[in-house]
Amino acid sequence: YSWNNRSNVFWVDQPPGTGFSKGQYDYDEDGVAEDMYWFLVHLFTKHPEYNKKFYITGESYAGHYIPAISHKIYLENKKANGLTIHLEGVAIGNGMTHPEEQYKWYPLMAFNSSTAPSRVSEKEYKEMLDAVPGCVEAIRKCNKAGGIPCTKAFFQCNRALFTPYQSKDLNPYDMRQKCEHPPLCYDFSNVDKFLNDKKVQEELGVDTKWQECNTIVNVMFNWDFMHNFHHLLIDQVEAGTRVLIYAGDVDYICNWIGNKHWALNLEWEGQERFNKQDDLDIKVFTENSSGKSVAKVRSVTLDNGGQFTFMQIKEAGHMVPMDQPAVALRMLNDFLDNKLPSHHLSPPEHVSLEASEQFEASEQYVLVDGQPLEIDIVL
Repeated sequence: YSWNNRSNVFWVDQPPGTGFSKGQYDYDEDGVAEDMYWFLVHLFTKHPEYNKKFYITGESYAGHYIPAISHKIYLENKKANGLTIHLEGVAIGNGMTHPEEQYKWYPLMAFNSSTAPSRVSEKEYKEMLDAVPGCVEAIRKCNKAGGIPCTKAFFQCNRALFTPYQSKDLNPYDMRQKCEHPPLCYDFSNVDKFLNDKKVQEELGVDTKWQECNTIVNVMFNWDFMHNFHHLLIDQVEAGTRVLIYAGDVDYICNWIGNKHWALNLEWEGQERFNKQDDLDIKVFTENSSGKSVAKVRSVTLDNGGQFTFMQIKEAGHMVPMDQPAVALRMLNDFLDNKLPSHHLSPPEHVSLEASEQFEASEQYVLVDGQPLEIDIVL
C-alpha cells in the first residue's frame, strides 16, 4: 500500500532540525514557507522532469505547514517572474489547521463523538464545555497580536481541553487505545535503530543522529501553534487548486469533528453548495461483504477545476495510512486522478453520484467518472 506505487515521492524533513535536516531553525510558517519554496525551486531547476503535476501531502502539524507552503507557491507563481511550480493539489490528514474552530470540539469528541469510545465523565464534559469560550477568546487574541498571548492560549486551552483526556493515560492519536509507549504512544524503536545504523546513514549520505521529535524545534514553534491557517487555502481553491482534507475518526488530537466544522465554515465560492449536500458513503464490496462503509465524503468542484473535499475515514486514528492502508491508498489515487466524488458548482448535472467502477479483488467504490492524470511527484 505504499504511496509510491504509482507516483514519484519526495519525503522532506522540515523544518530545519527535524529528522536529518540541518540549518537555521524556523519559528513560524513564514520561515517554513520560504525554506520549502526555495528548496522546491532548486529541486525543480535541477530536475525539471518532476515539475509537471505536483502535489503536497502531510498530516498533523502539516495543517499549518501545507497551507503556508502552498500559499507561498501560489503567490510566487502569480508574479510570473521565475520558475512556475505546477502545483495541482494538496492533501492534509488529521491536521491542526484552524485551532480557533477545532478546539471547540474537543469536549464532544471526548464524550460523545459517535465514532470513538467515550473517555470523559459527564461532569468532565460539562467542565470542558465551560472552558471553550475562554479558550476561543484566547486563541483570537493570539491571532490578533501574536507573541505572549499565543503562549497563554496554548497552555490555557490544552490544560482545560486536552489534560482531562491525557490524564487517563490514553492514546491521543487513537481513542481506542491506551498510551503504551509514552510520550508518543507508539514503539518507534525499529525506525530509530534502522535510521541510526551506520550503513544506512552512509547510503543516505547523512551523519546526524535521527530522532522522532526535536524538542528544541518544538519549543521554537510555541508561538506558532495557535495561529489559524485555513484562510490561506481559499484563494488557492478559487484559482484552480484541489484541496483534500481527510481525517481518521478515532483520533482525538486533530479529530474529524473539528476538521469537518472548519471545512464547513470556510468562506469560499463553493461554501453554500458544500454545506447543503449530504455526506456520501464510500463503500467497498467483496465476496464476503454486501457493502462495508469505509469513509464519508463531501466535495465541490468549481468551473475552473478548483476543488474542496472533506473525507472522514472510518476506524482510523491520527495516522490514517497506518490504520487503514488500503483505504488511504485508494483515496490518494482517486485524488490524484481527480476521481473523488464531487458536486460541480455549475452545472450540477455534470456529475452522477450513482456512477460506479469495478476494481481488482472484487472491490467496488462509489465514484464519479473522471479522466486520469499523469502524475509525476507527490511530496
